[in-house]
Amino acid sequence: MTTTLPSFAAAAPRRPAVAAAGLSRIVITEWSRTWQDDAPQPLAPRVLDLAEARHLSYLTAMLVNGEFDDVCFEGETPEALASVERALVELGGAARADPIQAAASRLFRPGYRVFTQGATGRFFVSTTPRPELFERGALRAYMAGFTP
Repeated sequence: MTTTLPSFAAAAPRRPAVAAAGLSRIVITEWSRTWQDDAPQPLAPRVLDLAEARHLSYLTAMLVNGEFDDVCFEGETPEALASVERALVELGGAARADPIQAAASRLFRPGYRVFTQGATGRFFVSTTPRPELFERGALRAYMAGFTP
């Protein structure tokens, strides 16, 4: 069975096809390469549900405006991951990149798809759904997987 995802290129953002099924949750972990606070930068992955307008609006605005530095995406389902990749390309103008270009990032993980946006945005998208990350307390253990 092939799932067709809608185009994100339309003027008004539309929800990915998975939103209607309630299978659109992703984990997003951001890292700023230009952190300017005296305190160390916290690593704080969070869950976004692309079926929720405010979460979809946040992701859309950040991609369209090129506001991300490094971001790692995990998805609950293959459809959620495909929606992320489509948004990166269609909204953010990101392109697939050689992982070697981004291996120095704290968020880099071998085996993830790597996308770049302009000169600064680097995105890492899991190739495997990780539904276990959406269980209570799972994000704490997930954070430990990122090397300092």
